[in-house]
Amino acid sequence: MKMLRIKQVVEKTGAPRGTIYTWMSTGMFPRHARLGLRLAAWLENEIDEFLMSKPCSVCVHRDAEKISAKLVSGVPLAILSKEYGLTSTSMQRHKRHIAYKV
Repeated sequence: MKMLRIKQVVEKTGAPRGTIYTWMSTGMFPRHARLGLRLAAWLENEIDEFLMSKPCSVCVHRDAEKISAKLVSGVPLAILSKEYGLTSTSMQRHKRHIAYKV
């Protein structure tokens, strides 16, 4: 059971720190565990479940098939992100889950 600190959660989700805490306060995001007075962490599997429950912005994009083909062929994420107006984090998540379909 791996625990993630806020910096790792921000990197993994692509969401700013404040957004994560807002989501958490509204019940949209997993709660953290208090490990000390100023130390908190999230269970990585809960973050993964949250991310997989969200619709993939690449899968619902009108050019999803083209994007997937370019990802598989090795076009850099930064280039695809700019070309299609999506974040590189979205591209990374998409690349991970299309690997299961291939």
